[in-house]
Amino acid sequence: MPRAKYSKSYVLFMLNPDVPGYQPENFHNHLILSEIPGNELQDGLLKNVATTLCYREPDPPSTTGIHRYMFLVYEQQNPSVNLKSVPDDRRGNWSLADYVSSQETKLCGPVAGTQFRTRA
Repeated sequence: MPRAKYSKSYVLFMLNPDVPGYQPENFHNHLILSEIPGNELQDGLLKNVATTLCYREPDPPSTTGIHRYMFLVYEQQNPSVNLKSVPDDRRGNWSLADYVSSQETKLCGPVAGTQFRTRA
């Protein structure tokens, strides 16, 4: 992210909004990384990060068409945060808005994002 601030830390979410049957505004959560230093985000080499939810690769069911996978970046108000964990069995039908608003430390954003599309 070329405009990441060196003095700030960030949170990265990887989400799938296209799972059939989910509530509007809910996602399948594939990844949460936090405490990403601004310089690492700017360089694209994430080494010193906290993993809140381990990566799960895209695997859309073959009968569900094209799925978008979104990467959203939020700015942390504090360099170090203790984000609430997401149990592996709670990845589905997950509300980003509820999660962000439930944190003790304010997360601002999204400040950046991108996406790709794939099908099984």
